[in-house]
Amino acid sequence: MKILIVKLSALGDVIHAFPAIAYLRATYPDALIDWVVEKGASMLVEAHPDIRKVIVVDTKTFRRTWKAAALALPEVQHEMYDLCIDLQGNTKSALFTFWARAREKIGYGFKTAPEWLNPLVTHHRVNPPKGHNIRDDLVYIASQGKMHTFTPPPLLLKGHEPVLADHGPKILVAPGSQWTNKCLELSTLIPFLKEIEGYFYLTWGSPQERDLVAKIQAELPERSEIVERLSLPNLQRLMSKMDQVIAMDSLPLHLGATTGVPTFSIFGPSLAHKYKPVGPLHVAYQGSCPYGRTFEKRCPILRTCSTGACMRALTAEQLKKSWTQKKL
Repeated sequence: MKILIVKLSALGDVIHAFPAIAYLRATYPDALIDWVVEKGASMLVEAHPDIRKVIVVDTKTFRRTWKAAALALPEVQHEMYDLCIDLQGNTKSALFTFWARAREKIGYGFKTAPEWLNPLVTHHRVNPPKGHNIRDDLVYIASQGKMHTFTPPPLLLKGHEPVLADHGPKILVAPGSQWTNKCLELSTLIPFLKEIEGYFYLTWGSPQERDLVAKIQAELPERSEIVERLSLPNLQRLMSKMDQVIAMDSLPLHLGATTGVPTFSIFGPSLAHKYKPVGPLHVAYQGSCPYGRTFEKRCPILRTCSTGACMRALTAEQLKKSWTQKKL
């Protein structure tokens, strides 16, 4: 059995597809699985132990998309696949799915595809039912509608094994996110952390996040350290040694959950039920919109809301209460 996955980007979305890979490996133990992915997310796929070959493309602009498709054409047509599964559902991914040589091509149906053109290039079109987690949606497509939920085993990416001192309970904290409106105020996060028992490993991904963790470390000098920037596979390996991961709706949250380590996450302008890690080990606190906005996935003004009140209005007491209930 040879399977080609088409899931181009982004980093968090690629991680969301890992349970679908686990499902395919459990269903077809001897399958050879290849993956078409954007250059920016390729390090994650290259480190995945169940992926045989990674076809790296660069589609950041319309002109680049056609060039990338032409460059990838020999690779996606090099061999005949039994299954080609498009987990992206947009026009860009449709190019690679269309050109791939595969006996069966599977993807989103017309009701749920992010872009209407995509289902035209597949043989089997699957519409995930509403109200499920994004990971379950992708498993549902990969299983051609046979599997609603699937609990993947813990995953270890190929990377270096960290050596950590014994400080007691180890908690990795990732305070940042790509979008400012997904982040907590430090005036909320720091008092919350002070109420928690454990030693904190503070991670960051940008200069702005480096400034954030420096301020947290200054308030918890005896109970925390700043982790210098790691590759994503090595960060995942570090996370596997933790007792807990605390994060916003961000890449570190989704990466940490792949290890089987419990997570505690804070959501506001995105829906926890849709995006939080699946399972009883993973607890999320959902901030509410004071303006009464509701949404199925993400707030339509996530990037432009001037107040970000669904996150900025949260208090350390609210988070501590949720944390305490998680421990019971």
